[in-house]
Amino acid sequence: MDPFRFAESWAISNILNWIFMLIGSAAFIYWMLQLKKYNDSGEEDTSSTSHSYL
Repeated sequence: MDPFRFAESWAISNILNWIFMLIGSAAFIYWMLQLKKYNDSGEEDTSSTSHSYL
């Protein structure tokens, strides 16, 4: 990790952070698209009588 640590460029020094942010962003986008697909399919009971305490 020392070559990254002592690099001249800020972007090269933080290349692992950029990679992790890209992976995290891709996972977040994938998860949101899956939630939207599930929500649009209408499988969930969203009526107010779905729980007895409501």
